[in-house]
Amino acid sequence: MSNTPSPSDLERLQLSPRDIERRKAFVDFRPDDVAKIAAIKDLVVGNADRYGAAFFDHLATIEETAGLTRNRKLLDEARRLKHEHLIAMVQGDYGRDYMEQRVRLGLLYSRAGKILRSTRGSSAACGIRQGLPGRAAVRHR
Repeated sequence: MSNTPSPSDLERLQLSPRDIERRKAFVDFRPDDVAKIAAIKDLVVGNADRYGAAFFDHLATIEETAGLTRNRKLLDEARRLKHEHLIAMVQGDYGRDYMEQRVRLGLLYSRAGKILRSTRGSSAACGIRQGLPGRAAVRHR
């Protein structure tokens, strides 16, 4: 199973520089957030395995995620991609490569039959987005 987004997936995603900036605005990502994220980079990188394990342990308690958590091959791939994503989240580069990485992870979750609502706030579940100093929690619908 490949997690490389197909050209049609990426075309539908619309990842022009303007689109990327609009996505950042949608989550209220500001220039000063990069410095805040840099301040926790070593903490996140040093604990990425633990944060990823906590995320997947939590998912295992949600029945809607059984398509992922009960399939060893998909779960191993999801763990690997999530680890890579946790590391990428604190690198400070949130352009096309970062967005494509998120698409790969999303496609895997989708193929596993995982309900999107269960993945919203995955950063929050790991304490990253809400843990930024001086920022209110982002609410996910």
